Amino acid sequence: MWKNLRARINAPVFLIAFVIGFAACCFAGRDCALHNQFQNFRRFHRLLNAETYFYPTMSQMISMAKESLDSGKKVVIVGGNSVAMGKGQGKDLWTEKLQNKLGPEYKVLNFAQSLMPPLSGPYIAFLSLTQKYDSVFYVADSEYCAVNEVDDPYQGYPYWWDAYYKNLLPPLPSIQQRLDSRLYPTVAKGALEEYKLGSYLDSLFYFRDLWTTIGYKSFFTVWTQGTSANFLTPRRDLPDIDPPVLPVKTRFYNFNPAIDHPRIVSRFNWIYEQVKPNQWRVSENHLNILEQSMAAQVPAHLRSRVLLVSVRDNPYYVRRILSQVEQEQLTKAARLSYRLWRKLGCRALEAGGDYVDEDFIDDCHLSSSGGAKLMESVAAQVSEMANGVK
Repeated sequence: MWKNLRARINAPVFLIAFVIGFAACCFAGRDCALHNQFQNFRRFHRLLNAETYFYPTMSQMISMAKESLDSGKKVVIVGGNSVAMGKGQGKDLWTEKLQNKLGPEYKVLNFAQSLMPPLSGPYIAFLSLTQKYDSVFYVADSEYCAVNEVDDPYQGYPYWWDAYYKNLLPPLPSIQQRLDSRLYPTVAKGALEEYKLGSYLDSLFYFRDLWTTIGYKSFFTVWTQGTSANFLTPRRDLPDIDPPVLPVKTRFYNFNPAIDHPRIVSRFNWIYEQVKPNQWRVSENHLNILEQSMAAQVPAHLRSRVLLVSVRDNPYYVRRILSQVEQEQLTKAARLSYRLWRKLGCRALEAGGDYVDEDFIDDCHLSSSGGAKLMESVAAQVSEMANGVK
């Protein structure tokens, strides 16, 4: 049978068909990149993000924002991790409340994903859009006194290089100079070259945009634990559902100081150096490194359109896990982060200092009430940014 089949295959015809089919896929991928594929978009929930191997592309985020910008709206892009994503808020999503608060002349796009650094994919989409639009703004939650490099891959997706090779970025000398001067360990350098090669090929063939669109609209073929029952289902048909929030009396049943303590202190402890037992001060070396990185990653002419938010940890955990000295360190780190971003010329918020236990669903994620408080603070800052108030 196989011999007969091979004998019937016309090699030139097969080659021509292959080339035509490949070219058609490349054309389809380019077309997918130019149009908003996410109708009735709410957020990249856990069944629509990297947690379950769905990676929205740079082109897709940009196209979604352009649709609103071209209609005359002011666009607020929200980036960052699962706190900004609104994990656990279900139908009471804080960015939907922000949309209602700001009104119809705004469009709030929640592009945040779990574990995403503040200056990753959504931020790079913001940078791209600033080439043409003055009415686009960026908001992200950020750890205390922390900033990531823009070319750091998020869950293996190289958003910076995706935008770079597709010529989606404006001239950014401060960022480019930092990238050119960075030294990479051998392993990291090898991974970087692989990311760059993959992104370069994608800029020619647009296979990521095509496949993500197919996975969103038609079918998905990657099995994950979160989608095991229906992993072939197109991702747009999977519901955006958070588990119900438990009553406050039983909400923090998984409280474990042995696990939670190192996780919380790691968010701020690195900025300090020990002088004496139980006596700490901000490390000048670490502070200089941090300030240089902040200045390089956010171009000066865009800082007035960027808002970085540091959300405090749940007071239930803080007062039970941290010593008095550590609690003081936490407060100093949060206030220092605020001052550094403001010194740079960015907008900044230190949120959560007056939040109560009920405003959280775990050690860091906000409940509906906490999200409402965050929304009010962010709405005031966004309005000032849009109106050019310093």
